[in-house]
Amino acid sequence: MKKKIFIPTKEVIDSFALEPNFGDNALLVSTKNLYKKCIDIMYKKNHDYGGGIDPLYNFRNCEMLGVSVPKGILVRMMDKISRINVLLDSEAKVEDEKIEDTIGDLCNYCSILLFALSEKK
Repeated sequence: MKKKIFIPTKEVIDSFALEPNFGDNALLVSTKNLYKKCIDIMYKKNHDYGGGIDPLYNFRNCEMLGVSVPKGILVRMMDKISRINVLLDSEAKVEDEKIEDTIGDLCNYCSILLFALSEKK
């Protein structure tokens, strides 16, 4: 039996950023802000890539080429790691794709990979 996929509403996503309050801990506040941004981006991209129905829809296309979904996600993660490596030494030419955006993308691919692995269980 296939698992029922939970697709949160925008209100649920927004509520993730409300708690907890980390006070003056700069690392935790920064991480909280990063994850909030990542969730917002994932919500939008999941809709655009998967139509909001199957969160792994576009990654399942890897299987047509004989590549598993987790390995397909890993390839995308490696793309992001390569980009981060370049951006550590030079400015991005594409202005709306800064290193912070690429790091957020990598965080999202980690979450997507964990989700894909949990689906196999």
